[in-house]
Amino acid sequence: MTRADPFVTEISSRLADLFGARTFFDADFDERLDADRALAAAGLLGYHWPTEYGGAGGTVQQTAALEALLAAIGLPTALSPSRFGVNLLGPALITHGSDEQKSTFLPRILAVQDIWCQGFSEPDAGSDLAAVATTATVQSDGQLVVRGSKTWTTQAHRADMCFALVRTGDPALRHRSLSMVFLPLHATGVQIQPIRQNTGRTEFNTIFFDDVLVPRTHLLGELGQGWNVAHTMLDHERSYGQSARYGYYIRELAQAFAELAEVELDEAQSIEHRLALAESADQLFAIQALSDLVLDASEGGEELGTLPSAVKYWWSTSHQHLLDTRMQIAFRGHSDATRRGEQWLASRAETIYAGASEIQLNIVAERKWGLPR
Repeated sequence: MTRADPFVTEISSRLADLFGARTFFDADFDERLDADRALAAAGLLGYHWPTEYGGAGGTVQQTAALEALLAAIGLPTALSPSRFGVNLLGPALITHGSDEQKSTFLPRILAVQDIWCQGFSEPDAGSDLAAVATTATVQSDGQLVVRGSKTWTTQAHRADMCFALVRTGDPALRHRSLSMVFLPLHATGVQIQPIRQNTGRTEFNTIFFDDVLVPRTHLLGELGQGWNVAHTMLDHERSYGQSARYGYYIRELAQAFAELAEVELDEAQSIEHRLALAESADQLFAIQALSDLVLDASEGGEELGTLPSAVKYWWSTSHQHLLDTRMQIAFRGHSDATRRGEQWLASRAETIYAGASEIQLNIVAERKWGLPR
């Protein structure tokens, strides 16, 4: 969609009514949470949800355009406190949930009454989710008893609920013995331990589950069908948000050129950095092209295949390259070197979380090109 598109014009006007000229590039968690709730009240959160569940029934293209506009004011999906509930759990509930689960959880998710986190990774099961070892044992009364831990769990220390993949059968069956459950994080037996990052922040956490009782009504989908539920979540996650990344990174690229103009360099140094930024520009346009392919395939109901893996690999490595250059410019004497250092450190995780680069390359090699394992 172009800026002249009527939908873009309408949404831009509605965002201006909500936030005026305010931007959120340096906003903290609470400010972003307030923004999420303002978007929810305005009917702009969960825009892709069907209307019968409180959404706007927006198309893939409309949702991508909305996310790009939000990114332009510093509210990309990747930083939204509501994203795990709205963009991951919501679509999975709509597809796999019971009527009771939908009526109980969906309105609260869409209004951001509950903050959710995602319990997938474990100390010995990061990119290989089929190796999950946290167990949920079914008792005679139907309740589940959860034992184990999850780690690298984003915003768990601020969340009310966690949706988690747990082992409910023989580990030898791998993905065929996994289930998806909802875990209240204030329940007896739950302990959350923040992980201090190299930036000094604690966005990630380890969660310990010590005989946590979970009612059977908090099982999403059938017992042993958690892998299917997880794939529904990941398919939705991969269909949206890429246009937002492009818009966010293009802004950073423009800032990098501005920073370069502020430092004194000899001709060789100037050429070196300009060439690096030109390479970043090429990479960002490639991200946009790949993202458009994903959007077109999603809009047409086609299988996405290995496209999401290619996009994940490309945006994470490209963003790191851009921030490498900004860091080098900062070392040349730019006044905002401390902030650049924090961003650079944070970006080191981008080729690990949401699927490590090595895993994404393996997926493309094996499934697209038929190369041996």
